[in-house]
Amino acid sequence: MRTLTFLVLAIATLHAETGRDAWLRYAPLDITDGKFPLPPSVVALDDSPITTSARNELIRGVKGVSGRILRIDARTSANAAIVLGTIAELRTRYPLAAAPLKPEAFRIRTFGKDLVIAGADPNGILYGTF
Repeated sequence: MRTLTFLVLAIATLHAETGRDAWLRYAPLDITDGKFPLPPSVVALDDSPITTSARNELIRGVKGVSGRILRIDARTSANAAIVLGTIAELRTRYPLAAAPLKPEAFRIRTFGKDLVIAGADPNGILYGTF
């Protein structure tokens, strides 16, 4: 009887992993200096559902690892931002980011204070965000 009681108590204290987040776990980072060197906002130049999903996942990920909440801006400004866009949309403001890419490819570069995630298409933006 003691063995059965012990097993029931042991099973009751176990924590099961649901796998819901799969590889998208955003465990907090141990940031000892209190700084997380990312711009405070995100700008999505493309309004497709895939790019919107990438923007939302980026916000979720940054919050999970750093506790910071990125602000959503409608357009780029003089302040630093993480900019998500297709090559066609980035061409005028970030010409070096606008070099041709194969379908679904991406490029990540900094331009001044901005971190630019350029995709050949919305799928490229999503892949670059992850």
